[in-house]
Amino acid sequence: MEFIERLLAELKDRKISKSELARSTEIGDSTIRSWEKGSQPTLDKLIKIANYLELTLDELCCYNAKNRNIEIQKAYDKADPITQKNIRKLLDIPEPEQSQEELLTSKIG
Repeated sequence: MEFIERLLAELKDRKISKSELARSTEIGDSTIRSWEKGSQPTLDKLIKIANYLELTLDELCCYNAKNRNIEIQKAYDKADPITQKNIRKLLDIPEPEQSQEELLTSKIG
């Protein structure tokens, strides 16, 4: 994933507009648009963005399998219980064991 794709995904996840990013980091809107057209950011701008988003430069610039796994885990955690169960079934992952308290509650209730 390119830097700009990673940045835009991060902004979307956090519900931050490009204008808000520009304002908060004192980076011009036109600079962000130029990145969308293919130019590369300078190190000082990367640092400003990373600081604003509370990310490391590696997290901001180097989208890797670890980041993808984190995104997948977040999506799974947000899913409703039925969807989670279907995902576990699809991936052939055993159902989590219920705690003793959950078992007692389900038998009583």
